[in-house]
Amino acid sequence: MRQIIAIAARSPDHGKLHPWRFIHVPRAARADFAAVLQRAYKANNPDRQELEANEKFAHQAPELIVVMSTPRQHKI
Repeated sequence: MRQIIAIAARSPDHGKLHPWRFIHVPRAARADFAAVLQRAYKANNPDRQELEANEKFAHQAPELIVVMSTPRQHKI
């Protein structure tokens, strides 16, 4: 898993900004992760109720890696 993430982190980044982060969510933290997903989902989709799918998503994989991106403006 470490090798896969190391390779993914070297994806083309022409401005060398490294706008992504990889976060491993261990099994012990899956319930907390599911709660974060639920809050984000409700905030962006107040009229929808696919909450069970979010809960299932947080727990189904044997390993869970979250990729977060924060795009930054490249200064030339």
